[in-house]
Amino acid sequence: MESRQIYINGSYHKSNSDKWLEVENPATKQIIARVPRSNAEDVNQAVAAASAAFPKWSASPVSERIAIMKRFHDYLRTDKEQIIASIQSELGCPTWFCEQGQFGGQLEQISHDIEIAATFEFEQKTDGYTLAYEPVGVVAALTPWNYPLSQIIKKVIPALLAGNTVVHKPSQHTPLSAYHVVEALQKAGLPAGVYNLVTGRGSEVGNSLATHPLVDMISFTGSTAGGKEVSKLAADSLKRVSLELGGKSAAIFLDDTNLATHVEIALNSIFSNSGQSCAALSRFVVVKGVKEQLESEIRKIFNRYTAGNPLDDPFMGSLATDKQFAKVSQYIQDGKERLDVLIGSGSCDDSEGYFCSPIIFTNVDENDRLAQEEIFGPVAVIIEAEDEDDAVRIANNSKYGLSGAVFGEKESALQVAKQIRAGQVKINQAHSFGTAPFGGYKQSGNTREGGLPGFKGFLEMKVIFAE
Repeated sequence: MESRQIYINGSYHKSNSDKWLEVENPATKQIIARVPRSNAEDVNQAVAAASAAFPKWSASPVSERIAIMKRFHDYLRTDKEQIIASIQSELGCPTWFCEQGQFGGQLEQISHDIEIAATFEFEQKTDGYTLAYEPVGVVAALTPWNYPLSQIIKKVIPALLAGNTVVHKPSQHTPLSAYHVVEALQKAGLPAGVYNLVTGRGSEVGNSLATHPLVDMISFTGSTAGGKEVSKLAADSLKRVSLELGGKSAAIFLDDTNLATHVEIALNSIFSNSGQSCAALSRFVVVKGVKEQLESEIRKIFNRYTAGNPLDDPFMGSLATDKQFAKVSQYIQDGKERLDVLIGSGSCDDSEGYFCSPIIFTNVDENDRLAQEEIFGPVAVIIEAEDEDDAVRIANNSKYGLSGAVFGEKESALQVAKQIRAGQVKINQAHSFGTAPFGGYKQSGNTREGGLPGFKGFLEMKVIFAE
């Protein structure tokens, strides 16, 4: 079993703690590595290194930062197969999804961030004054377990390109991907202290970062409950807090236009990554008169959505942790006891790994807990709406507002999409770009990651009046 260290000020170090966290392969329940359960002293050292590196790095030419990130991009591409293997072993996802859904798009994301940095006007002259955009300072990046690489790229790369220094805490469940980032940044020639990696528990390392006086910004992706806790902790020092949180996204079916294709899109969304995606379409809101056709199309293709050994490349692998398995199992059991099952066994077995097969409930009330709470598993509900207006109302009847989709005649779908209170809405077969801004309304967060808005989120604005 491999033992890792923390990375501070350009080199690996032993933690000041003598405690460890085991990294489990959730598809086999085998322990594959261990990482330090870092403590407050580790955090202090990492933040001190980032703070000391900030003046020089923030003053460095943008061209120098871009050159480093171009080399980082190339080293990451070279390490593709090893990264995919690490993600698969720590997350339990099948090979196809590790390639397409986890690693796929990350090189394009880096290139897009580089292009933004290269063309961004850090000083913008207007009538009578100059707007100067400057880095925020020391950024604490807290990344989740469900997309262990892409969430690092979404936060760390634009933060560094903008001139910030970073202390990164990956999820304790999927920390191995972060070490590939460390290695690529080292090879790319990133100066010491600009990026630091501290592993550990969110309640320990995350909380220490949220309250640390030298941390200027928290960038957090995770549960809504976790985001609220981070916000409370950071409030005393009025840190900038960027939150990308949970979702309970609706797929609205207005009519039978290309219904077979649209059903496949919706099922792919909820069942890929075993339903462990914050933007997964977990509520199927269908206008009356289309419901029977919708259910018929679901039955035709449902059997392709199998869960199994990730190395056998099924559609779904395992759930990520024992805690996640227990949570999803409870929701499925509750649904079976109270609701109508359209299709799927929803069987859960943790004898060799944390596996739950998919299930879809139908005739579900819009206010039922399975229609309101984020399950984060392969579970979907079908809710019938009286008409188009009712479908919009049901879709918006959620404390979340992260994502959504509208399927139907193009013009009608566009008008409905404009009424959905969510940060990102797809219409029919439109392709979503990973380089586009991503984030939500309401309790799905308060930020946008990716694109120009994501880049500007790591900058402060200064107004300069000059003679």
